[in-house]
Amino acid sequence: MREVPIRSGVFLSAVAIVLLAVAGPAPAQRAALTQDTDDDSRVPYQEGVFPSCPFAGDCAMLYSPVPAGKRRVIEYISCAIFVTGGFGVQTVSLNSQGFRNARGFFPITTNGYAPGTFIVNSPTLLYFNAGETPRIDAYTSGGTVSTAVCTLTGREITL
Repeated sequence: MREVPIRSGVFLSAVAIVLLAVAGPAPAQRAALTQDTDDDSRVPYQEGVFPSCPFAGDCAMLYSPVPAGKRRVIEYISCAIFVTGGFGVQTVSLNSQGFRNARGFFPITTNGYAPGTFIVNSPTLLYFNAGETPRIDAYTSGGTVSTAVCTLTGREITL
């Protein structure tokens, strides 16, 4: 059997080019195509409240405080608010208990089939830190809130 000598680096260069073309870029250079949605630091959060608001004006709805070492991310707010006496809901805001400035105001729609019914369904992106207590305020134009159901949805992140 006769050996064929490999001449210069031409053959080796051709082999290297073929290998690079087949293998592609190094793994460190490729973009990750996965997302870790089961990470313990991303816990789904959903909480609803059913307040009792016997007075006209402000109906405050308090949620549970954010636990130590966590941050609560609110991504959606949903409310059904029923007002007595033919009055309406002027504003719905989301804030933290004890703070004066609202973090978010939300659009209000009416239900044509049920007079006195006001609906809020809105995406948002608001953050609450450990120790803060989220609070929704629904301000009426005079009537009392006979019934309300408000739900906050999002996630809690471990810091």
